[in-house]
Amino acid sequence: MSIRKKALVIEIHPYHFFLIPGSVRYLEELGFIADILTRENKDADDILLNANVNNKRYLFDDLNVRQILSGICVEEYDFIFLTSLEYFHDNLKESALKFLRFPVAVRDKIAGIQHHPELIEELGHEWMAEQGRIFVLSDVTWNNIKLKRFIPFFLGNFYIRNTNNRNIMTVGNSGNRYYISRLIDYIRKNCKDIEYQIHMIGAIPRYMFLKWVKYLFRHYAGTVIYSNKNKYYRNICSFKSMKSIHLFGRLDYPSMYAELQKQSFILIGMDPLTQDNFYKGLTTGSLLLAYSFGKPCILEEHFAEAYGLDASMAVIFRDSEMDGIEKAVYMDDEAYVQLVNNFEKKADEAERESVFNLKTLLVRMNIFE
Repeated sequence: MSIRKKALVIEIHPYHFFLIPGSVRYLEELGFIADILTRENKDADDILLNANVNNKRYLFDDLNVRQILSGICVEEYDFIFLTSLEYFHDNLKESALKFLRFPVAVRDKIAGIQHHPELIEELGHEWMAEQGRIFVLSDVTWNNIKLKRFIPFFLGNFYIRNTNNRNIMTVGNSGNRYYISRLIDYIRKNCKDIEYQIHMIGAIPRYMFLKWVKYLFRHYAGTVIYSNKNKYYRNICSFKSMKSIHLFGRLDYPSMYAELQKQSFILIGMDPLTQDNFYKGLTTGSLLLAYSFGKPCILEEHFAEAYGLDASMAVIFRDSEMDGIEKAVYMDDEAYVQLVNNFEKKADEAERESVFNLKTLLVRMNIFE
């Protein structure tokens, strides 16, 4: 009986925990025993619990990380995988490798996910990109090298029941309030004869969330002129418009998952003018949530192209006119079922591609036969 290989999955930030369950799952599919090294974050622990990740886990902080790495004998692992290769802290952008200071003996065992491919040179990760050790979440080419995709979207085995109830959810920071308000305004004006709901979960501090609420009431309860990128918009609404908008604020993960299961679509309400980094290498976590829960996305065409989504599996609109977004509200049940089926096939394809790319790298590194 052969001895199973051991892998160590590391997340250096107190966030990005949502990438751990999928990374562990893919490694275990390839026969690895996967241990985990993270910071302590009791809020994010629910991500691991919901995904039934019961793997051996080590905790670290800025003061003891090197002692922890020494204590767990990091050299004994066959493979070390970082779910974030960059470390943002104290207004600094630093390589996670530099911060962790791995022993020289493990350098050839390391690979990971680069969330900001534009920082590859700044962080000194060129050697990793050249050796194929950098994975990305969407299609990215760096220095004429097409980086391989690795999309660990698995968050647990949920009971998914997709129904065309015209519930649309936007999560976290996948958008900005001006742009989302324009989207809602377009829906309001073009979908007057049908019921719909827009649910907003904001992973933002309480004081910012209250500003959001104040903004929406001002925007939807009177005549307001507001500007964005030197464009001016006039909106005339009533309090009736607010009945279709539900503001949840910050939820714990089990509550967010419960709300996600009730939705028909996930709205990725990002502005292609001000958030173009999200279709030039950076990927929104809302896409991974959509994959995990099988909820088709509503998104602008620039982001759809970057994420490999077409009209058979997503509702895509143009920024200039926002035409097309009303299709989500008026879509009949048969068309919705087909959209969901195609989106689920896309998610399955992303998982197969991720495992294949990981296996290919491990073979090249002489870790996997």
